[in-house]
Amino acid sequence: MIDHDPEKFLEAEIDTLIKWFDRLYGGTRKDAKLKVYSKWNGEKQRAEYILDVFFDSTSRSLPFSVPADALELFDMRVKIKERFVPAMQKKIMGVMG
Repeated sequence: MIDHDPEKFLEAEIDTLIKWFDRLYGGTRKDAKLKVYSKWNGEKQRAEYILDVFFDSTSRSLPFSVPADALELFDMRVKIKERFVPAMQKKIMGVMG
């Protein structure tokens, strides 16, 4: 399992989100792209994710972070994984219109 690696914690969920984005916006907006960056912020002790949404010759960054103490608790990791895709889909749809 990759749960113990903070940078790869949401790897499968990010793949699901990118596929969803491509299906929804790839055919209707040819320049629409979603790129996701992740890193471990050792100073702040959290996993940080940036979802960059490119569309209509502009872009928006949607940040998301997971504190280290949430990564330590199995129940919290499960809840975050279950809620990540729906929460990010709502944010993306709000940005894309």
